[in-house]
Amino acid sequence: MKKLILTGALAGAALLTGCSGLPGIPGLTGSAGAGAAGAPELKSLYTAGRKWEYNLTVLGTTDTMTMEVTEVKDNKATLKTTVKGSSSTSTIDLNDKDAFAKMSGAAGGAQTNAGASFKVGPVSNESITVPAGTYACLKTTSTSSQSQGGVTIDITSETWVNSGVGLVKALTTTKTALPAGLPAVPGMPGGEQKTTMELKSFK
Repeated sequence: MKKLILTGALAGAALLTGCSGLPGIPGLTGSAGAGAAGAPELKSLYTAGRKWEYNLTVLGTTDTMTMEVTEVKDNKATLKTTVKGSSSTSTIDLNDKDAFAKMSGAAGGAQTNAGASFKVGPVSNESITVPAGTYACLKTTSTSSQSQGGVTIDITSETWVNSGVGLVKALTTTKTALPAGLPAVPGMPGGEQKTTMELKSFK
C-alpha cells in the first residue's frame, strides 16, 4: 500500500484549490446542483465516512476511482483512494487552502517533493455538467514544477469546485522531460499526458 502525504508545497495542481474570494453562484438545477461556486469548508466537508466516486480517465482508458475519508485527526483527513481494486492512502491538511490543488497534482502523477514549486493561477466562476449532475463551480488553474535526477515534471491543473460537494472535475496535464540519452522508464513516459476526473457520485 502506498502512502502519500500532501502537506506544504507539493508539486501538483488539479483537484480543488480552495482559494477564491469570488462571489458564489447559486446552486444550479439538476439532480446534484446543491451548493454554490466557491471553496468548501474542508473541516465540515471532510468527515469520517464521506465518499466520492469519480470517472478517472488516463491515456484514453476510463476506470472508477473511489475516495473515502477513513480518519480525521489533528486537523488532517486520511483519504483511501481505490482504483481497480488497488488502494493507497493520502493525508490532507484541513488548514491548507491549496490542499485540493496539491491533491490533484498527485492524481496526475506528481511526487511529494519539498523542492517543488507550486502556484495558483486564474480563478473564475463556471457551471459544468458531469455524470453526477450540473454544478455551479469555482474554476482554478494551478501549476507546479519539479526536477529530480535530471527528470523535469511540469503540471498544469484545472479544477472545478462546488462548495457543497468539493471536487467536481479536474483536468491535469503533465509534461515530463527526460535527460538526453536516458532510456525509457516504465510508468514514466516522456512528453505530455492528460488525466481527467469527473464526479460520478457523492455521499
